[in-house]
Amino acid sequence: MRRPGAPKKPQPKPKPNPVARAHSRGTQLARSRPPASKRERPQTVVRPKTREEKSVSLKAFAITLTLVLGLLGISQPLHQWWAQQREYKAILYQIEQAKETNAQLQEELDRWSDKSYVASQARARLHYVQPGETQYQVVDPPGGTDGLATTEPVQAEGPPRPWYLVVADTVDAADDPDPVVKFEPSIRVEDKE
Repeated sequence: MRRPGAPKKPQPKPKPNPVARAHSRGTQLARSRPPASKRERPQTVVRPKTREEKSVSLKAFAITLTLVLGLLGISQPLHQWWAQQREYKAILYQIEQAKETNAQLQEELDRWSDKSYVASQARARLHYVQPGETQYQVVDPPGGTDGLATTEPVQAEGPPRPWYLVVADTVDAADDPDPVVKFEPSIRVEDKE
């Protein structure tokens, strides 16, 4: 019921049924339709985002921000743990080295507790002798090494030709089946410039 003087409410129009229309018109509908390229396409309407859509993007942003902050918070302790592990392994290596050195020193100490080893070291290092023994020591003759063979010093200047020229000459000679000139590395070739 409507009040007197109230505007009329527009009645919703029934939606046309395209299938029923097509059947009623028959094949006329297909002929009267313009080709697909000439038809007007419906324009896409950009509607503003609703509150729910905005909150979803804010939720995604908050989750992403939380994950990034969590990763940053975990990275520092992981880095410290990794540095501590490296330091721990280095200390274990130092301990192993110290144990090996300790074992070697203990062996040497055990050798020094043997009287025969002490006597042999006294003879070798301090030239001690037992009572009744005679020690002989060989001394070089006066004048140093006059009678001994001497070696000549190495040449003060370099080789007669640089090594790369010798290599280049041997490569060139290897390419020639009948070499006319044999290259000697000791022969110096003078460049005339």
